[in-house]
Amino acid sequence: MNRADWRRQARQRDRISQEIIHKAQQQLNDGRVEAMMVCMALGLHQEFGFDRDDCLRALRAVDSLMYPWIRGECSLEDMQRQVREEIGIEIRC
Repeated sequence: MNRADWRRQARQRDRISQEIIHKAQQQLNDGRVEAMMVCMALGLHQEFGFDRDDCLRALRAVDSLMYPWIRGECSLEDMQRQVREEIGIEIRC
């Protein structure tokens, strides 16, 4: 195997490694979002008596509020400021 072959294999290994890392990060993020949505539905049901339709309506509202942030149209800081100004609470993790 010559030097060019070694380099090609190294680039391929690096690309595969990056793909694996990206997929693992995506799965971790998806799991966190799913856990947050599950906890929100349980909290709304247990604390406020939300039924199935109420929970779905609330979860859809949360989902629609996430889109501008996902698309990069607003920042987390923008949303935190809005919550602080409109509701009077500060959310930081």
